[in-house]
Amino acid sequence: MRISFEVVDANTMFGPSPTPAMDLSLDRLVQAIQNHGISRACTLSTVGICHNYVEGNAATAAACAGKPELIPVATIDPRGFFKSSDAPDKITKQGFRMFRLFPDEQDWPISYAPLTAILDGIEAGGAPVIVGVGRAGDASALLPLAKGRGNAFILTNVTFDGMAEAACVMAQAENIFLEIHSLQAPSALSMMVNEVGADRLIFGSGCPGASLAGALKKIQLSDVADGDKTKILSGNVKRLLGEG
Repeated sequence: MRISFEVVDANTMFGPSPTPAMDLSLDRLVQAIQNHGISRACTLSTVGICHNYVEGNAATAAACAGKPELIPVATIDPRGFFKSSDAPDKITKQGFRMFRLFPDEQDWPISYAPLTAILDGIEAGGAPVIVGVGRAGDASALLPLAKGRGNAFILTNVTFDGMAEAACVMAQAENIFLEIHSLQAPSALSMMVNEVGADRLIFGSGCPGASLAGALKKIQLSDVADGDKTKILSGNVKRLLGEG
C-alpha cells in the first residue's frame, strides 16, 4: 500500500530474529520501505537488543552507511553501561540521530540509576530517545526522568490499555510524544489526537516484524484530518530530528 503523504517511519529494525520463522533481514526492510513509498526509516540492529549494544550499534552504522533512506538509531543496555567508555554524547557524534531503549525486552526497571546516567548523556547531545513502556506504570515512572529535559522522549509499545496512562503523562510534559504502532483499535488514533493533539503523535510500523501495509492502512482509513496525518506521518519526527 502506498499513501499520498510523505512518510518517515520511526520504528523499524533488522537483524537476527529471536523467532526463527520471522524474517527481519535488512534486505526485507529496504524492500518494504521502497515498495510502500516510505521516504526514510529510523532503524537499528537487533544485535543491540538481544546480544551486545556496542556490536549492535556498529552493525547499525554499517547497514545505514550509503543508504540515505535509513536513519541510524543507537541503543544502550543500562545493565552493562559504563559511562567512562560508552558515553551517549560520543555515540551521537558517530552519526546516530536517535536513541532507543528496551526495558520491556531486556527486563530492567525504569527507576534505575544507570538509566538516569544514560539519559543525562543523551540530553547533552540533544537526540530524541524512544523508550518502550509496554508495562503498566512504566510511562508514569519515566515522567520525572523526562520532564524538563531539553530533548524529546517518544513512548512506544503503548496499547489500548495503556492509552490513558500515556495521555496523563504527556499532559504533564510537553517533551513526551507517542509512537503509535501498538494502537491497533480502530478508534485509538482518533482518541489520542483528541486527547493530546496530532503534534504529539509519531508514525511507526515495527517493520519488518510487523506489517508496514497494515500500519499505513490504519492511518489512511482513520477519520483524522489530512493536516494532522501529515504531522503524524512525517512532520513531527522530522521536527524532533531537527529537520522541521
